[in-house]
Amino acid sequence: MELARVWFVLVALLKAFMSIPLSMFYPYGTPSHDTPLPQNDDGSSSEIHINSSFPFFNISHRSLFVNTNGDLTFLSSLSSYTPSPFPYQQNSQIVAIYWGDIDTTNGGDVWYRETQDSVFLQKASTEIHSSFPRQSGFNASWAFVTTWSNVAFFGADTIGKRRRCTFQCVLVTDGEHSFVILNYYKVQWTTGTSNSGDASTGLGGTPAQVGFDAGDGIHYYAVPSSRTPDIINITHMSNVGIPGKYIFRVDLAFLEQSSLNECDGKVCLHDGTCQDSVGLSTWRCNCLSGFTGKLCETGKKCLPMVLYVRKKLIQTYARNPMVANNENPSNIWVRVKNIPCSADDGQIQRALEEKNCIVHKINRERLRVDGRLTNCQTGDRFAICDPIPTPLPKTLLIGKYRAIVLHKGQEDTQKTVKCNKCLQEGHKLFECPNDWVCRTCGGSGHKSNYCTTCPNDWLCQTCGKSGHTAQYYLSNSKNRFTFNKQIHVVSETVEKQDSNNQNNQSKENPKASDTNSTDEKRQVRKAKRQKAKKDKQHRSSGDQQSMDHFLKEAFRTPSQKPNDETRTRNKQNATTPTDELHAREEPVKN
Repeated sequence: MELARVWFVLVALLKAFMSIPLSMFYPYGTPSHDTPLPQNDDGSSSEIHINSSFPFFNISHRSLFVNTNGDLTFLSSLSSYTPSPFPYQQNSQIVAIYWGDIDTTNGGDVWYRETQDSVFLQKASTEIHSSFPRQSGFNASWAFVTTWSNVAFFGADTIGKRRRCTFQCVLVTDGEHSFVILNYYKVQWTTGTSNSGDASTGLGGTPAQVGFDAGDGIHYYAVPSSRTPDIINITHMSNVGIPGKYIFRVDLAFLEQSSLNECDGKVCLHDGTCQDSVGLSTWRCNCLSGFTGKLCETGKKCLPMVLYVRKKLIQTYARNPMVANNENPSNIWVRVKNIPCSADDGQIQRALEEKNCIVHKINRERLRVDGRLTNCQTGDRFAICDPIPTPLPKTLLIGKYRAIVLHKGQEDTQKTVKCNKCLQEGHKLFECPNDWVCRTCGGSGHKSNYCTTCPNDWLCQTCGKSGHTAQYYLSNSKNRFTFNKQIHVVSETVEKQDSNNQNNQSKENPKASDTNSTDEKRQVRKAKRQKAKKDKQHRSSGDQQSMDHFLKEAFRTPSQKPNDETRTRNKQNATTPTDELHAREEPVKN
């Protein structure tokens, strides 16, 4: 009774989540002494003989096969990677947990074991009692648990290999009645590339199949949304009121499901209502106008209110009409700022996935007015991602844009990241917060306390120009700046006087003025050419003298060289630029 009460409390808690947590799976893996299936593509185990008969559609079986592609079979192994519709083939008795093109060589493991552990069996019995009240006397005596842990799909590229699925199947029996428990923790892909799926997303083509086939061509069952894109939402669906969990009775000729109201486990989005119906297609979401999809997740149109902004009619919404809140609560929301509306969402997704962030969806932020959303986009993006092992960097280069990336729990580990255009090179990185976009020291976006001095090790690109003042200079720089400014003022005064004189002359004699102006220009050009010629000759003669001196010293005979005393005296009195340079470069002793 105590275990039963605990189970009902857990059920109530699980209804608040969007998928069954991994901690609620039955134990599996090496700690549970499971047998691993070797990593392979389209492989199967050898025939596994079991210690108890397992009734399946009125036929008892004493052996089974574990198949890599997400299913169990009783009569023979199954290597088909294409999830075919039911009924499949004659004498093919199949339990399709998530029948798709799984390739564990790309990642993941398949574990299985047979158990008669009392704690394990008691937990399974309690689950069955809560879902099938008429089976209150059922006591499990045997179980077989198979777990596909973090498995990848066939043909996945580097990005696609990050998309994984984790699900579990438990066969339970007391020798007479038998049940199948299905648990789904994570489903991030539906299709392999051999079935026309996308190599990066694992979507498209022929999606996975979930259900049962008796192999007689008559009795079979497929979970609603099987072999459709909506099967990726199976972690949110259930037939026992717990998202991500299914329980079926399979010993009879027909399949029996829980008698509970199945809408307890459905989450219809955008204010849709769940309708419980009779038959195997047990429920559906009645969507409001403008929304479609299995869970009303797709918005085609919205019923807007209106708002006048600057005499323009703006539609407003109570919520973002393009956001479907059907994500697993364990996912994180990553906000990407400083990106224009014209930027490609796919480019943003690729940039995030390069940082080990598996992106499920990217939504666009809309302008908010008085707490309501408008149909005007701000350019910011919200990416729904899986939890990441390490925080994303605060700044991320996306194409030609340097975006700001923010998410819950992010640590400021990027203190040495150079912020966008902050004084360009030479700025001390720790004085440039990551979320600033500052162009000039003291200008827009810069706090004054970060720009009070100009240290020697800075290369201030705009020192003395717009955005800088004299306080940023060293004393010698200030004097030089003042001197240059005085010269500049004097030259401007002289130029103004010359200009006034020329204007007066031109008014008195226009023709003479034009002639004089032309002659003056010619003289100026001639003087410049002569000066350039002299400078060139001076540099050539200097270079030639240096070369002659070098050759003379290099090829001097020993008899021409001075003795040791003379050489020592000359060395002590050396004042050549080279000696002075070496003297300056010599390290100072402490």
